[in-house]
Amino acid sequence: MDGEDCPNCGRPAGEKGHLCSPNAAARRAYVCSHCGRTEDDPRHVCFPKLAAVGFSCANCGRVAVDAGDLCAPRAVEGPGRER
Repeated sequence: MDGEDCPNCGRPAGEKGHLCSPNAAARRAYVCSHCGRTEDDPRHVCFPKLAAVGFSCANCGRVAVDAGDLCAPRAVEGPGRER
């Protein structure tokens, strides 16, 4: 997917895509590093991952641990979220 743009936001998506529009290769089964569950949905959000979320997308509202996974990341604010 190198050189391709996301059909949803127009941002360059790279080889693994991003949360706005994950590509088919990203749908291979993997073990979630936060809960240990085997998952095939790149948009999987479990309670431990939710506790680690630091960013939300200003365009689509999706959340992520890393800003690089979102097209328009903004820091999540609130108690215990000082950055």
